[in-house]
Amino acid sequence: MASTKEKDEVTMQLNETLRKLYSTSLKVIVTRTVMFLFLHLILLATQRDSDAAALAITARFRNGDLDFVWTNTSQNNYEIFLSKDGRSDPWVRVFRTQYSIADIMMFNSVRITVFDQKTRSSYQHTYEVLKFETEAGKSTNVTLPTECTENATFIFIIKWRNDNNTDVKKILLKENSHVIEKTSKYAVYYGLPVSGETALEIRGVTLSDAAYYSCGNRTDDALSRQGVILVVHQKPIQPTLRTDRHTKDDGVVVGTSIKLTCSSNSTSSPHYYSKVASLSYAWFVGDETLRETDSTLTIKVTRSFRNKTITCTAEDFLESIHSEALRIIPLYGPETIEIIPQPPIQRENKVIITEGMVIGPYDCAADCNPPCDVTWSHANSTGSSYALVQGEQTLQHIVSREMVSFSCRAEGKFGQPIERTILLDVIYMDLPLVYINEEQRIQADIREGKTLHVSCFVNGNPTPRVRLSKVKDSGSAILSEVTGPWSNYSSDRGTQCSDTGAFDCVGMAAGLGTESVKFDINVLCEARRDIHEMLNIYNGTVIGFEDTAIVKIPVIANPSPVAKQVSWLDLDDQAINVKTVVLHQGNVNYRHLIISIVPWNGVEQTRMYTVNYGGRLLTKITIDSKDLQKPASERFQNRESRFLISVCLSVVLGVSLLGVTVVMCRMKGRQTHPSNQDIVQVEDQGTINFYEQATSSDNNHLYSTLDTVEKETPH
Repeated sequence: MASTKEKDEVTMQLNETLRKLYSTSLKVIVTRTVMFLFLHLILLATQRDSDAAALAITARFRNGDLDFVWTNTSQNNYEIFLSKDGRSDPWVRVFRTQYSIADIMMFNSVRITVFDQKTRSSYQHTYEVLKFETEAGKSTNVTLPTECTENATFIFIIKWRNDNNTDVKKILLKENSHVIEKTSKYAVYYGLPVSGETALEIRGVTLSDAAYYSCGNRTDDALSRQGVILVVHQKPIQPTLRTDRHTKDDGVVVGTSIKLTCSSNSTSSPHYYSKVASLSYAWFVGDETLRETDSTLTIKVTRSFRNKTITCTAEDFLESIHSEALRIIPLYGPETIEIIPQPPIQRENKVIITEGMVIGPYDCAADCNPPCDVTWSHANSTGSSYALVQGEQTLQHIVSREMVSFSCRAEGKFGQPIERTILLDVIYMDLPLVYINEEQRIQADIREGKTLHVSCFVNGNPTPRVRLSKVKDSGSAILSEVTGPWSNYSSDRGTQCSDTGAFDCVGMAAGLGTESVKFDINVLCEARRDIHEMLNIYNGTVIGFEDTAIVKIPVIANPSPVAKQVSWLDLDDQAINVKTVVLHQGNVNYRHLIISIVPWNGVEQTRMYTVNYGGRLLTKITIDSKDLQKPASERFQNRESRFLISVCLSVVLGVSLLGVTVVMCRMKGRQTHPSNQDIVQVEDQGTINFYEQATSSDNNHLYSTLDTVEKETPH
């Protein structure tokens, strides 16, 4: 047991010793490893610093290009990365220690990054493209950066010829002198205030002054320093303007888009600037300047192109002259129609014109290219349309009442035809038409007591006012007056002889004046005593007829009474020999006087007579001798005396005519046996036909208060 216990103790001590040894070895190993890595990194860093000092990048300007060069390295390939004006290019592997960039003047700044495969390190260099711009004939200052003039002896002016060789001009730099050199062409100012830079003033700049300006001790040194490019500008050449379609003779439909191209080149120096110069462009349509600045322009053709031209200019610091003008012929149809002069629109947007007048002249103008076909037409009230002269742009036409409008239609080769209409209100008024008892006439004979209906019709626009009236000496008595085509009058009580007379039908309308027609109504009435007038008896001695009585009988009759139809009878119904004459009385044709010279011996006290006309009783008369013995002044007045004198003269004339007639009859072998009713007739209006027995009284009718005015027309 003791030995076993001892063995276990020995074993535990051994394990503890081994554990301690293992722990100590691990620490040593880790420590040694970290020290190795640290020393290795220090070596790498040392190697990198050594390599960085060896890989130095420089930039060299060469006739508008730029060469990046790095030296003192044994590496045979490199990864490079370029950034131009902030825009990065992809990584490129090169197998030389140089990389060139063409047309460096296209950029403002270029940065190169070179990755060294051996050291796994990157190296950068940035080149600023500095340029001064001026125009020929002016003076300018070229400012050289400090890094250019540092440790430099000369200012170099370097120009490249076409054979890629250079022309170099040097201007000496002297330190600690404000003005180094001053000639008629140049002046050098060293150590400008604030910036401390050097400036070269160039007077009277010409194209030959365009060059690369740098500093150094020799030409190669100057090209490797940060220099400045002087650009001398001239106007670009006159641009050439082209279009994507042939438009010189063939037009372009309005609304079509066309593409225009303006081409020009820079004439500025140096040549490596002008070949990469980016020109801006200006576009002009007529007097309008567009906002586009690209060399191409897409524009939609409008109607306005017909009177405008398109030009462009190019600009490179200076603006070129305008290109030759391009004229585009727009093709389009009518959009609007203009009527010249503007018609005088009145009520309801219509032109008011009187029938028979000439409308116009009006010109119809529509803008079309090629010109439109223009046609005038008119429409009538039935809806029919009638074309006037084809292609006539001027309207001048006599207007009739059925016309409601004139229209101008313009139709072009392009687009839809359009119309412009002049609405008409044709005013007119016809002569009145008179209807008497349903018949159209202007004279009518109507039996007394029959119904009378008169209608006056006036057709017109606007609706006329129509008046029916009877003509009187003192004016007119209105029978009916209405606004409308028909004016009617009816006498339902039956016509009377006093209704005889002249009438007037008048139509009246604004702007048209009046139209009138006169017509006559002749009421036929049989002879009868006029009870409204006095029957007078006179002593014949007053006018030289002894033993006679003169009787004046007022009568109403139409036609006029005939003297030979008057007969006198005594109480025994025996005809007596009476001289009779008929006279017209007053200013109407139905009032008359029958004047008879009745034998009277002056002894009889009273005698009664019957007076007939045409065999019918006219009146009964009683002659009293007392009346015949009164003084003339008591029996009649001066007016009656004058009247009787006229009667006597008429009687004498009648007797003379009768005697001549008898002689002529005897000469012809014809025997005349006058009855006891010898007749002297002054007025004989011919034989007439008599109608029904007339009433024994005559009621005078006042036309200002006539009977019924009917509202309805018989037609």
